[in-house]
Amino acid sequence: MGAIIGPIAIGFAMDALGPFAFWIVLGAPFSVIVLYALYRMSQSDAPPGSQTDAYLNLVPTASAVAVEDAANWAVENAEAEEAVR
Repeated sequence: MGAIIGPIAIGFAMDALGPFAFWIVLGAPFSVIVLYALYRMSQSDAPPGSQTDAYLNLVPTASAVAVEDAANWAVENAEAEEAVR
């Protein structure tokens, strides 16, 4: 929808207000998205760390051995980090 409506809205705005209207029309939806994101972030608390899982940064084609190695490495680093605290 934005790819269809955006250029048309920017064209009309630039005809009416001049070249600077490009940034006004572009900034309006981004501002709405930022305000909505801030609203959503304020609606619930973050889950505690004990209820979250670690993310393993692997490519989709990684082998089972690579996944297991990465998981072991992540556990070892988490344990080392806990020991430092």
